[in-house]
Amino acid sequence: MSETAVLFPKFQITIPATVRADRGCKAGQVFALIPKGTGILLVPVP
Repeated sequence: MSETAVLFPKFQITIPATVRADRGCKAGQVFALIPKGTGILLVPVP
């Protein structure tokens, strides 16, 4: 699966609905952002 997201002027990114549903993301959930090469890995914090 490949999805895209836009970085908004206030530096916010919306996770696409299909990704949220597939991964069971909830509003208010905390994520860790881990630098990986030239990208960023987004990982839910248990």
